[in-house]
Amino acid sequence: MEGYPDRRVTELLRKGSEEDKAWFWTLIRTLRQRFPTADHYTVNLDPTDVRVGSKARAEKNGKVAFRIRWSKDGFTCDARDLKNHLALLQSQGVAEQINSRVQVDQPQINAWLDAVINAVSLEALPLEGEGRMPRDYENNESQSNDAEMSTAHNGGSTELPPLNQILFGPPGTGKTYNTINEALKILAPQLLEQNRGDDPDSRKRLKEAFDELVDKERIRFVTFHQSFSYEDFVEGLRARTDETTGQLRYDVVDGVFKSLCEAAASKVTQQADAPAGVGARRVWKMSLGNTLGDDASIFQECIDGGYVLLGYGGGINFAGCANRQQVQARFADNNVLPENPGTDYGITSVTAFVAKMKVGDLIVVSDGNFKLRAIGEVTGDYQFKPHSEFDADYSQMRSVKWLRHYQPSLPHSELLNGQFSQMTLYELRAPTLNKEKLEQLLGAGVPEGRAENDARVLIIDEINRGSVSRIFGELITLIEESKRAGRAEALSIVLPYSQTRFSVPDNLYIIGTMNTADRSLAGLDIALRRRFVFKEMAPMPDLLAGVQVADVSVCELLTEMNKRIEVLLDRDHCLGHAYFMPLKEDGLTEEQKLARLELIFRNQILPLLQEYFFEDWQRICWVLNDHRKGLDDRFVRQCKKRDAVALFGDASVPVQAGVWRINDKAFNRASAYAGIITANYKGEVSTDEPEEADA
Repeated sequence: MEGYPDRRVTELLRKGSEEDKAWFWTLIRTLRQRFPTADHYTVNLDPTDVRVGSKARAEKNGKVAFRIRWSKDGFTCDARDLKNHLALLQSQGVAEQINSRVQVDQPQINAWLDAVINAVSLEALPLEGEGRMPRDYENNESQSNDAEMSTAHNGGSTELPPLNQILFGPPGTGKTYNTINEALKILAPQLLEQNRGDDPDSRKRLKEAFDELVDKERIRFVTFHQSFSYEDFVEGLRARTDETTGQLRYDVVDGVFKSLCEAAASKVTQQADAPAGVGARRVWKMSLGNTLGDDASIFQECIDGGYVLLGYGGGINFAGCANRQQVQARFADNNVLPENPGTDYGITSVTAFVAKMKVGDLIVVSDGNFKLRAIGEVTGDYQFKPHSEFDADYSQMRSVKWLRHYQPSLPHSELLNGQFSQMTLYELRAPTLNKEKLEQLLGAGVPEGRAENDARVLIIDEINRGSVSRIFGELITLIEESKRAGRAEALSIVLPYSQTRFSVPDNLYIIGTMNTADRSLAGLDIALRRRFVFKEMAPMPDLLAGVQVADVSVCELLTEMNKRIEVLLDRDHCLGHAYFMPLKEDGLTEEQKLARLELIFRNQILPLLQEYFFEDWQRICWVLNDHRKGLDDRFVRQCKKRDAVALFGDASVPVQAGVWRINDKAFNRASAYAGIITANYKGEVSTDEPEEADA
């Protein structure tokens, strides 16, 4: 329905089967026909509610007549104002809701609507609006109807996370640290809401959830650098040795971005309950024809028929064969003699299919070496099924219960720790096979409190350090929100290596980090700037409030240094609070705090200032307020001018005003840090005699 699916509706429709989705649109059309003036709008992100009632664009809370939601039992539609109407519905025996798997056709939907109207009365239902659709509200900052419901499911905020965002700021402001929160805001908002605050245990739980999502390939992390390329990010050619011929071959291998896009776009189109004890079962990899080729129809035939077919063995019936010798003898009886019976793969694969594969084993159907497209359970013994269409090939059959069918195919990384082999049939074993991922694919479930959706997140650290035009290529257009798959202005392209059509799904989120002090390249590509939401991560000295080292306020220390840097340089080169966060650790003695502060200044702050000011020691002294301290408290000291004649003779050598030296003793003096905030000696430069420069 044109103008109807906004981002939330699109996200909601990912939950259901094709039958569920068809029911959803039948319901929407029915409601539109019966109540043409009613407004349709959405709230929440996970789970999403579609609401039918009355709501102005600028109105925060609308009035709801009907609500459509998703549950594990399908889509439901209920009479929303249950507080006032539930008793009326119950008194007349009217169900409070209908379900996509119970009331499956339009007459049943209309019958329920009639019953609700008769019980409640049409006048009592808030259905007088302006016929708005969900996308009419997309530019409205607040789409919430019930604030408490929206915040509970969206990390405490009604704001939808942007599809593309960049966290930017000076070094040490927690950009990479905060990507964990931003990713969980998308994938597990309820968990994030339950663990807000500075409690170390909360942070530990969030990090554990993040790591679990990384293990599941729901989150991918990559760092851009000057050598990172399109071939690493999207797709490229990789050389490998063919297992059967030993010849060098080149395969098109998906990069991190393309593989994550395909995982995000892949949907389960056929599903059945998985058997118990998945982790203990034998698992076989099997090819069912080529994706493109004369036998491309084999896969769909097997899916529709509930079986698998092996291409080896010709028209020979191998019933009764229990080992390799008997299979080999059956080949010989039919005058099919391989050149090397001991190593011929036809004999090996038939033996595995007929004699080794058992009822209850699992079969993973590959799609090339880097994708999988179905998982099934073997339910029957070997059968001979002549297949004249392929000159008697594909005549070896095992019945299978299909547990999962994916369209498009899933990346191999969703199941394996490596890639598939070229062989048609072989057993998958650890460490290549990841049994935990297999259990997840077959529905092991999400731990309580981890209400995840089906989105994927790509975190790009140091996004401004790579050549954006070279890495993204033509995909810079496709990541734009309006150009994502499923949107009104969706675009797709043909990729140069694989020659396949590709689009970016609208449930893939990109989170980048950008260090504003990085001078390794001139600036960020303007095309990237236009397609990302930028969120500043500024230094937050207040996070250090109350942290004292030998009576020196670390909050004030950082604040004063940043004020001076802003004047001497700019705000993009300030110092982040993260450098000083180790000082907040509980149980530190004063000696330990001072020792830790010394390491922070010696190993992080001073080298960073050297980088900022290109070794201009005078400016570094100004930032540290050294010019107004006594000699012993100066971190950097200028030594006496060298005697040029003694060093170089009569040569005309330009001589600097003096040689700068780092004063190691200052780093363990509390007064040196106190002097950064308030000078011990104000005004004039100290008259203490400069020390002689070391030889």
